[in-house]
Amino acid sequence: RLDRGRSNLLYGDYTTSSNDFNLANYNRSLTGAKAHYEEGAVKANAWVAYGETSQVVDEIRGAGMSGPYSVSSPNGIKGSEKVELIVRDRFQPGVILQATTLTRFSDYEFEVFNGRLLFRSPVPSVDSNNNPVSIRITYEVDGGGKRFATAGADAVVRINQAIAVGASIAKDNNPDAEYLVLGVMGEAKVSDAIRLKAEIAQSKGRPSVGQGIVPANLADEGNAISLEASYEIDSLRVRATASKADVGFHNNNAIVSEGRTEAGVQVAYRMTPSLALSADLRHSKSDIDKTKANGVELAADYAVNDKLTVGGGVRQAKQDTGSLVIAGTTCNAAGSYAGSIDGYNGAGFGLNPNAGQVINSNTGTGVACATGLPANAVAGSTVSSTGVFARATYDVNEKFGLFGEVQSDKATSAGNSNTTATYALGAEYRPYDQTRVYLRHEQVRGLAGLYGLGVGDKSNLTTLGVDTEYM
Repeated sequence: RLDRGRSNLLYGDYTTSSNDFNLANYNRSLTGAKAHYEEGAVKANAWVAYGETSQVVDEIRGAGMSGPYSVSSPNGIKGSEKVELIVRDRFQPGVILQATTLTRFSDYEFEVFNGRLLFRSPVPSVDSNNNPVSIRITYEVDGGGKRFATAGADAVVRINQAIAVGASIAKDNNPDAEYLVLGVMGEAKVSDAIRLKAEIAQSKGRPSVGQGIVPANLADEGNAISLEASYEIDSLRVRATASKADVGFHNNNAIVSEGRTEAGVQVAYRMTPSLALSADLRHSKSDIDKTKANGVELAADYAVNDKLTVGGGVRQAKQDTGSLVIAGTTCNAAGSYAGSIDGYNGAGFGLNPNAGQVINSNTGTGVACATGLPANAVAGSTVSSTGVFARATYDVNEKFGLFGEVQSDKATSAGNSNTTATYALGAEYRPYDQTRVYLRHEQVRGLAGLYGLGVGDKSNLTTLGVDTEYM
């Protein structure tokens, strides 16, 4: 490696990822040449590799144990892997809430010859809010065939202190899965309080895929767009996002999956030192499953004292029943359930009902989902729900806290309606700075979507966990 100032030139192992792009980011671990230039207002990278490797992305549901977890290919190249713990929204599995990158040796061991992954600590199946936790492994495999070139470049130019523009391109000439992804972005700081960012991208072909996922047409082509805006002053924070990807747009590193539209607005306003108001609006649509969901939550929270906070609000959602998630799983009901809101009791729970389940990284749902839903379902119906809720948190002392929430909602679908009360109770104990023990019990709808609103008989879920390192 040769260095000059902030610029460098190297030959060896490197990664291609660029954090400046949300849609066109291309993340590979390759061996070849890479140049980085950074001077003044310009930051740029260019890289090229020549070999027969291809990328595989596997995602496996956490099983509450340290392993071993098996990946789909035993031909992985040692040192090429990127291992992440992914926390997905329990009611919208396609939405990633948190991604934590782990470090080899200190966090895990990867036995490439037998395709097994072993962690230093157990990987939970859910987090403390019952959101599903999975392991995503991105690694290179030796194709053993004809050698080919993979190359790319990206650059960001800061026009002034307020405006920056950039472009990215990557081309994989794998004869079995030729792939191209490119994009442009722009961001602006309109004022100290307002920030904007926009990006468009296009992909051609389909990158290699992981276990249990059947590749679609390798000649797929599609576009994607993302928009972000934020406004922040002392007492008010507003954030709006919107992303859309065509059917045919493929990039495992993009913030939106193929055929999906995700949009939302979050508002937080502190009216007084004790009173906080918030609003949350969401829109989600799948062009593949032909489902959509819209919802809004309005809430107020009041700090009675430094120990007790109470709050409440109203939630409303209108959702296609095919978009709802079966309680306690990563399976949705698309194509299987779209009718009666009564008589569903198909969700069961154990210590680990979905241990080691293979997850489709593009959708967040299980590859093999057995729904077991009613046979008399009516296709194409929607469920409209309106709920009111109350919640409270109480810190007994600096180490021990309690929380609870109760919700009553009325769901209407296919001319039928019913009212159901659900609740969640829990406690958290923090014996040390980096350690917490948590217990949560909740009663939820059998099929639920935005804000836990949905249909079906009630199911119970209890979670007990210890968080010391990862989450």
